[in-house]
Amino acid sequence: MTVAFVVVTFLQMVFGELVPKNWAIAAPMRVARLVVIPQRIFMAVFGWLVTGLNTTANVVLRLLGFTPQEEPGEARSPEELRASA
Repeated sequence: MTVAFVVVTFLQMVFGELVPKNWAIAAPMRVARLVVIPQRIFMAVFGWLVTGLNTTANVVLRLLGFTPQEEPGEARSPEELRASA
């Protein structure tokens, strides 16, 4: 069981985080074009769930005496992103 956990963790780190990150750094526009439609579909289907989870987390934070910090709706404009790429 421990070996399986280590193997799955390793594979997830390599193929779920490191490879996609480095690929996006190496070819940002290509990756952006490939993922934009699946990302929009995902948010159209599961956006309500993401909003619900964020709302629940904010309620829990308030009950614990913390003030949740709102995330900016759009951190960078499309023009800024194009200029940086």
